[in-house]
Order: sequence, then C-alpha cells, then structure tokens
Amino acid sequence: MTVETFSRLAYGPTDSAEQLVLQRVLSILERRGEDAVILVNLLHGRHEIDLVVATQTATLVIEVKGYLQAVEGDINSRDWSTVATGERRSNAYAKIDSAHMDLKDALRAMIGADPGYAHAVVLLAYGKPMGSNLPESDHRVTIAGIEALEGLLSTPVRPGTLRRLWSLEGVRQFAKAKGLAPLTTTASARSIRVLEPRYADVVREPDAPHAVRGAMPQRTNRPAAFALEAAPVGRRRKRVWLRAAVLSFIGLPILVWGVMALLHHAGNGAQKVSSAPTHEHQPFHRHAATEATRRTRIGREMENRGESSSALLEAQRANLQVQAERSSQPAPTPPPPCPPDIDRLGCVPDPQTLARLRNH
Repeated sequence: MTVETFSRLAYGPTDSAEQLVLQRVLSILERRGEDAVILVNLLHGRHEIDLVVATQTATLVIEVKGYLQAVEGDINSRDWSTVATGERRSNAYAKIDSAHMDLKDALRAMIGADPGYAHAVVLLAYGKPMGSNLPESDHRVTIAGIEALEGLLSTPVRPGTLRRLWSLEGVRQFAKAKGLAPLTTTASARSIRVLEPRYADVVREPDAPHAVRGAMPQRTNRPAAFALEAAPVGRRRKRVWLRAAVLSFIGLPILVWGVMALLHHAGNGAQKVSSAPTHEHQPFHRHAATEATRRTRIGREMENRGESSSALLEAQRANLQVQAERSSQPAPTPPPPCPPDIDRLGCVPDPQTLARLRNH
C-alpha cells in the first residue's frame, strides 16, 4: 500500500479544518490498505482546491469548510451568509463545481483524453452547525459532514453514470506538472500535525435536536479519535510581550509630545490673560466708556441741528426783508375810467393819458 501526498506548501495545510480532514483521509486509507494519490491546496487558475483524493475506488475533489455558526444559502446564491451576523461567505457549492470542471479540463489537456467527472464534495469538517439552511446534495455536488467521508471513499463508481475514476498515474503527473512537493509517502495519520482549531467543539444538529434555532455554538465532547495537539502557550505570551514593547516604543514619544504641547498652550493662554489690562474687564469702566460714547454722539447731533436752524432763520429773515421792501413801495394809480358804454377790453388810452399815468 502506497499513499503519495503532494502539497503546494512544504509543511502541508495550515487550516485546522483541512488538517483534520487530511488526517481522517489518511486514517481511512491506512485501515483499508488502498493505494492513493492526494493533492493538497492545489492552486489552479483562479481556484484553490483543498483536497483531491484519487484511489482505486473513488476520486474526490473536496472543498473543506469549518463552519462554526449557522450558514444559509442555495446553489444559485452569489454568496452564502452567516445566519446570526449576516457575514458574507463564498458559495461553496458553486466554488467546488467550477473548480472541479476546470481541473477536469486541465487534466484532459495534459493526458490527451477525457478523464470523466470526479465526485465534487463540500465537506463540513465540524459537521453542519445547528440552524443552517444549506442546499441538498445533487448529482453535481455532495454536501456532507466529515462522518460521511469513509462512505464517500468506499463507494465505487456506479456504471451508467458520467463519473469516472481518474488514474493515479495521471493525477501524479499533474501534481508534478504543477510543481507540488511530496509531503509524505505513507498513510500514517501520525505524520500530519494537526493544530487546535479556533473553537475545539461545535454543536451539531444530531447532538442537540431540541436546541433553539440560530443559537451560538456550544462546547460538547468530541470523540477521542479527534483529539488534537494544542499550540504552545509560551510562544503566544512572547508575541504579546513583543507587541506591547513595540507599541510602548512608538506610543510613548507621541504621548510625551502631546502633553508638552498641551502644557505650552495652557501657559501661553495664562500669560495673555495676565498681561491684559484689568480695568477693561471691570463693569464700572465699561459703563463709563459707553456713556462717554453716547454723550459724544448726542453733542454731534445737537451741533448739526444748530447749524441747520441758523440757516433756516437767515432764510426767513431775508424773506421778511423782501416783503417789507415790497410793501413800502406806493401802490400804482388805477387807470381812468372808460367812457360809458365801452367795455374795459375796448378802452385803450391815448398816448397822452399813458404818459400822464406814467408820470404819476
């Protein structure tokens, strides 16, 4: 029995859910004694495929999801989302379906023949969180928990379907063409170091059938086969102290500069207040200044009124003088009466009468 594992990263997968699934795959293959070729974190075009497992019984193209909260969505949704927070997540169904088709086309171009369709799987590493609303499995993609992994690897390809077994040699050549590095040549599950996930245990729907829909994940006991190795605590403490030292080194000068600037500004303000004349801020002096301004304005108005009244008096005096001069002149002598029966309009004096009238 030989299990060849090729990885894009020399140290294998970094995600705890992917590590857990790879560990379970290796355990199943070791127990079955079956040859296999496994590709880990394959980067092909715009897709990153978590696992490709090719055996003599089945060929799986797997997208691993470590959901810890309830997720909802369907096959045609642009994104899936978390039920509690509305946080967007990638549509795992559409992602693995498209990645599987692109991988099939690339393998056909390399070997020169159509390899057929593999089995595309969305594998929930920690089970289906309670309250999730995900699409059902169909002929294109299977959505299942990690407990279904052994059945997927043990179920042979049924005749009359479009699914085919990809040859181990073809998958091995494809891995070398992609530049993947050999990770291990045995099926021992102990050769893969699995890190502690962010939440070690998650409530699954079979474990808590009476729990409230949409509740947050709770802790529960996990089987002994899933016991994981915890990360060292000393390294985390060292990182915390290092971050604190860096922040102190950067933030302390800024804090000192800010305090000095504040004190300098406060000192300048106090100096300006002390140097200002005190009598300007007393109520009595402010009232005296206002009263002086008012009296000056009233005086100017009175002067203007005096100038205008004197001009008026002079004009009145001149008018009276003209009237007096006119009244001192003798009244003109009225013209002599006209002859009887002659209207005033037709009575025209002769020149001698006019001269006599003028002399008078």
